[in-house]
Parts: sequence; structure tokens; C-alpha cells
Amino acid sequence: MKCELNLGGYGKALIVWMIACPLGAGTLWAQSGDVTVPNYRGVHQQEGMLVFDDQETFDLIYEDLYQRVLEWQNSAAEVVETPGDPCPDDDPVLAAFESQLRFTSVRKVFLQRECEELANGTDPDQIEDHHLVDDILAAMVNASYQLQIGADIFYMPTEETTYQIRNSDYGALRALERGANPYQLENVTV
Repeated sequence: MKCELNLGGYGKALIVWMIACPLGAGTLWAQSGDVTVPNYRGVHQQEGMLVFDDQETFDLIYEDLYQRVLEWQNSAAEVVETPGDPCPDDDPVLAAFESQLRFTSVRKVFLQRECEELANGTDPDQIEDHHLVDDILAAMVNASYQLQIGADIFYMPTEETTYQIRNSDYGALRALERGANPYQLENVTV
């Protein structure tokens, strides 16, 4: 199955292939609620966001996480609540990925917000969720809806808006965060 995730930019799309995982990264195992993911190559944290070496690396990691999440969901595994943790993570695979990279994703931020709102008595149907296509992508995007693939930074501040910033131009990214007109910035495509 092919899932096309359009992140904007004149038809440029990130293609995520959801087929058998070519990483061959091993099997997922759970012991005492612990879930592990491989030490992925080609991804690191920089400027508070994940940076993937290239599109192929992004696709392979997304695909591997997809398969691992699916395997975990289809197993008999359950979320093991940690004593004293009022907000257990409902997806230990993605939590392990975020933890391994010491990364605060938009998924984690919304999970925490949901927990707080539920604790305050908010109706679950009234709780806002992130605007990304799925939780796997949300685990790969920082709390400001940003990630970098190769030299391209993607900034997705709203469901309708995606900026592609070429040449790792962090100055243009910061200007967009401050509300600058994207059409007046070099290296920015809307």
C-alpha cells in the first residue's frame, strides 16, 4: 500500500511506502512494558527538530515504525501503567522512538495536553488533536510542526499550510515563526 503525504511545495510530496519493512531491523519485543526500537541511522536532532539524511531514510524509518506499531497493536501487549504516572503513553513504540532521540514530538505534547484536559473533566470528544495525518508522522515532527529531510525543512503550522524551506535556511524558518511574509523570503516555498 502506498500512502502519499503531501507536504506542499508545488506538487512535491513525501512518499511513504507502507509495505514489508526493508530495514530488517529485527523484531519488536516487550518485557515488563518495555518496548525497544533500533538505533536508527541517518536521523539526529538539531535545532529542536529531527533531521533525516534524505528522503529514503525518512521513508524507511516511517515504514519501520509503522510496522512496529502495527505489530504491537496486533500483539497481546497492553500499556503497562507505571505507578505514579497519571498519564501513561498509549503507544510505547513511538514513545521509545522519541525517548531514544531525546525528542519532544507534537504527538507527545498533545498526549500530555489530552491527559491534563481529561483530568480536569473535559469531554473526550471536545479535546483537540494534532492536524497531522497520523501519530507516526506526529512522533517525527517537533512540537512546532517542523522536521528536516536532507537540506529541506518542512514547517506545517496549520492543516492548510506547509512551508518548504530549502538549503537548511534556519533564518527563514525563524522569520516564518515570527509571522514573516513567506513570499518575501528566499528559499521558501508555500
